[in-house]
Amino acid sequence: MNNLLVKFNEMPLCDWDYYFGSPIDNPFYTTGEERFDVFIKNYFGKSGKREMVNEFKKIAIFSPSRAIHTVSVFFLGIHIWKNTKLHPIFLDDTTNIRGNPTFQFIWFLSILFHDFAESIEEDVNCDDLNDLFKKYEIEHRLTDYNEVEHIDKTLFGLIKKYFYYRRYSMKSIDHGILAGIYMYDRLIKIRRQKVSDGKAENDNGLNWHESLEPLYATAAAAIACHNIWTTKKRSKEHSDYIKFELDALVRPTFKRIKIESNALLFLFGLVDTIDPIKYFMKEGFAPESILKSLDIESSDDSITIINKEFTPEIFKQYRDDNARNFEGWLDLIVGMIEGERFRIRFN
Repeated sequence: MNNLLVKFNEMPLCDWDYYFGSPIDNPFYTTGEERFDVFIKNYFGKSGKREMVNEFKKIAIFSPSRAIHTVSVFFLGIHIWKNTKLHPIFLDDTTNIRGNPTFQFIWFLSILFHDFAESIEEDVNCDDLNDLFKKYEIEHRLTDYNEVEHIDKTLFGLIKKYFYYRRYSMKSIDHGILAGIYMYDRLIKIRRQKVSDGKAENDNGLNWHESLEPLYATAAAAIACHNIWTTKKRSKEHSDYIKFELDALVRPTFKRIKIESNALLFLFGLVDTIDPIKYFMKEGFAPESILKSLDIESSDDSITIINKEFTPEIFKQYRDDNARNFEGWLDLIVGMIEGERFRIRFN
């Protein structure tokens, strides 16, 4: 019987392992409480970037539940990319200088680090981005870009203002902004150090060519923008959005993210929102039970989520909550439940 766990287990190695042939186990096929965290560490380790993860874990706690969610989003996004029109329109068969697939490279960087800063949102006392740069020794600033390829210009251009909104209206920082800014700086430092050490062309099979830096920016910008929310007029946040000059995020002024023009953010937002691990673990369900309880069917312009074992009431609530979270943000439609399924259609 097909379900999400089967799909994740049977996903071809070449689809999810950018460093094909490396000793990285599919965590859905193995056992052990730490396997998802180990998967993330091993992935960054194989890529020559383990020091970035180890360094950040000294200041932030990355919980087991967050690791499971992260890896679930990673696999779910690849499955949707491969089986919908996202595949032909977004980096299909595009390769980097090594001849490796660009999508898998950007995807693993974007997803596997995207929630690393969540545990310290309320602990970082920085009045502005300059304080943040100083506190985390940021030398290479993602925000110096005017725009980044594959990233919505409106969202990217509002990173600074959204940081101030979160800092002064919500008394916290945004974990996506911190993680994106931090990752971009550290990746640039790692790459340039490798070049300085004479390892630019062949470092255990890795390449550190300067052409990677725009890809770092794309991945980091996706992280920085993934948690920037829109709001609607007369909402409780509306007045603060106006106060912090976030008018462009107030619907209907905000133009929803489209699959053709902003495929990376579209896919990121889609899978981070619908991820059943994040949703159902909060309801007390175990990860493997969750993935066995759902399946997904894909067509060119939609995905259909199928209930196999959850009660109809719980499944309907899952559908309704997703529909609310997508409102005015991604350009898609969540269809009505038909039996034990609902469809998300891309406009």
